[in-house]
Amino acid sequence: MKKIIFFILLTLSNICSGQLLNSSFENWTFNTDASLSSQKWILNDWLHCDKNGDQVPNPIISLFGTYKDSIAQSGSSALTLSRWYNYTYDIAKFKNKCDINPTSLNGFYKYSESILSIGITDTAQISVYLTKFNSINQIIDTIGSGKIDLAAVNNFTVFDCPILYSQENLIPDSIIIVIQPSKFKFGVGGCINDAWCSYLTVDDINLSVSTGTAQVIRQSPFLFYPNPASSSISISGEIDNKKMKIINTLGEAVFVKVAASNNEII
Repeated sequence: MKKIIFFILLTLSNICSGQLLNSSFENWTFNTDASLSSQKWILNDWLHCDKNGDQVPNPIISLFGTYKDSIAQSGSSALTLSRWYNYTYDIAKFKNKCDINPTSLNGFYKYSESILSIGITDTAQISVYLTKFNSINQIIDTIGSGKIDLAAVNNFTVFDCPILYSQENLIPDSIIIVIQPSKFKFGVGGCINDAWCSYLTVDDINLSVSTGTAQVIRQSPFLFYPNPASSSISISGEIDNKKMKIINTLGEAVFVKVAASNNEII
């Protein structure tokens, strides 16, 4: 029987002090004060920013800007950002406390691009920054960072953004995640698939420490075997009540489960 090499992603609920809040993009607030029906949903725990990264009010505009997408990798909703008027696009930014050193930021995305006025294809981008307050100089230092460009893909696909540190012995105190549907300041000059916008949809993002083909959270080791596997996989470790995903080599989630104990056979 042909053996299958599995890529295993283990998601823990206590990654950072304060956690990656609403990282599955399931929590939205219904805005009864909005004048238009298309402006009813506001994403909780994230900042709505303009293309310069400055926070702005939450004008959630259906099919343009930032909106609650009902087509998700898992659950009932995902986050979609778009370049929605030539030179304008929205950015989603997350800020919170963090007291560990993750080695990567990963999750799922799909992307529909446009052609820019300078003649190149648009590209989405996700960035992560680990910062620490410098008490001597009274400034905030960036001690770790990662950035990944995302090209067009029609179906939800895994992305993995490595994080590099300037000094390995420093522990951060904060984390910033920036999600944007374009990394360019140039306007749109043409269409792909009859659309004037670039659309980036993101779902189920997590911080992790990478070891080979397994993604694990530091201070919570686990074992899985056999790998490759043709039928079942045994997983043991500090996994009770943690969400597990098995992803094939195409980036497709073939199994999702919340562990009921520290020993699972799936």
